[in-house]
Amino acid sequence: MGWNPTLEKAVEQVRAWLGHIYSPSQIGRAVHVRPEDGELGAIHVKIWTDTNEYRIRVAMKPGGLADAYMGASASTRRPRAGETWARGNDLPDGRFSEELWHRILAAIVRYEAQEIKSESWKKEPPKAPPGPKERRARRAKLAPLPDSPWPVWQALMAQPADGDNAALDGTHQDAVLLGNLNYQVENGGFGQWVDNGYGAQVGAVRFVLQRLGTPAAAAVDAMLARLEPHIGADAGQWVMAEPHEVTCPDCMADPDTDCDTCLGSGSVKEDPESEGWDIAESLDDEYYAVQDDLTRDIEAWFAARATSQPPRKTEPGGL
Repeated sequence: MGWNPTLEKAVEQVRAWLGHIYSPSQIGRAVHVRPEDGELGAIHVKIWTDTNEYRIRVAMKPGGLADAYMGASASTRRPRAGETWARGNDLPDGRFSEELWHRILAAIVRYEAQEIKSESWKKEPPKAPPGPKERRARRAKLAPLPDSPWPVWQALMAQPADGDNAALDGTHQDAVLLGNLNYQVENGGFGQWVDNGYGAQVGAVRFVLQRLGTPAAAAVDAMLARLEPHIGADAGQWVMAEPHEVTCPDCMADPDTDCDTCLGSGSVKEDPESEGWDIAESLDDEYYAVQDDLTRDIEAWFAARATSQPPRKTEPGGL
């Protein structure tokens, strides 16, 4: 990377902390590293909400990481009526540490928390903690239900008890592949499917969809064909783009603005991100438009296979 070791170690730590807030593909959008800032460089982090913007700056010092300074501030994204400036406040600051990081996050939550107008929620009857049966049902989200619209498909998905998909026969493997895709995309879109590690299955899923052969399956296969070039073949995660210069988001390259972000250059280097994430977001609605047809086709396919042929055993490593 070309950074000094202290700065590089601090960047690694900040990214790890941000991993509790953002998905891996989003972390690069929130972090900007300026090796030339200050004596030994600095890390700039931004967190946005609907109404506020939070800035966290980590400045390296000659004493190493233990001597680094971390400070934070909050500013509104919308000026009040009649005002031309954005109101803001300082947040906790001090020596770079995880304890300070948590204090800053707590301050952000406090900044965002709304005034409590009523205590009527206390009148609601307390809910009993889930028992063993409820916990098992929560863990086995794909277990078949009596009123399930896909009883055959979900029964196949519920078969593996140890998570070893490679040991399943072909029918069960197909069910699990399609079930992972449908559940993940329904819950959080194609981006969640890739972020949770299922991108490594894209080729296998496309092969199953092509064998299914219905119009809805062909439509989803075409969606995955658009995503596949942006998914790494090994880890199944997003392929990251190269860093590039973009217009400074704080001063918009205004030469009359004294900008701390770009130091007057008018541009900043944007950390690598994947074009695949934007494509994934654009495909989510397309998937939801054919989802009902797709799931009906899948259920009919597995029902027909269950009555027409015995399960086919595949070699280990099929997934």
